[in-house]
Amino acid sequence: MTKIIPLNTGAPDGRNKLLEDDQLVKAAWHLAYASLWNHRHVSEKETTRAQHFIRQYLMADTSNCEKAFPAFCERILLAHGQLTRSRRQLPMPSVWLHPNNTAGFTATLKSYQQVEAIRQHISGYQAGIQLLARYYRRSISNPATSAFGQCRRRLVQLREDALWSLFCQALCYLHFRNPVKP
Repeated sequence: MTKIIPLNTGAPDGRNKLLEDDQLVKAAWHLAYASLWNHRHVSEKETTRAQHFIRQYLMADTSNCEKAFPAFCERILLAHGQLTRSRRQLPMPSVWLHPNNTAGFTATLKSYQQVEAIRQHISGYQAGIQLLARYYRRSISNPATSAFGQCRRRLVQLREDALWSLFCQALCYLHFRNPVKP
């Protein structure tokens, strides 16, 4: 008789958790890059600094990137909407993402809180950014899942073509190329 021994794939010292957190930081960076600095050259050094601030944000309160990730994505998408309407350019990512820059990422908190408050009373308010954040998270570890098709279908229904484009760009950067290289 053959004895089946369960395979423990989790690292006892938390290495898998660190890898997952690194993957979320990298994914958050790629969404931010695609949304706010697309087609601009960003050096590897600048990318590293920007990712440092993203990690600080994602790990700030809970030491759990998973909980902070959707809010980060939504705040980036809100900034993208504001940037698109104003047609202004942002400073380099590490400047904009710096926690002490009150005109940068930190300023998106108020808009995000307003959106969350409105959602309490109006179901579906800013549903596109909420959907993108949720489906982007699902697609990070496995881009071939049905989440890709579901996201497309839902964003098309909402007539959020620009968000669909950002979703695709961010996933392409994450899985297929490094956007910091010109």
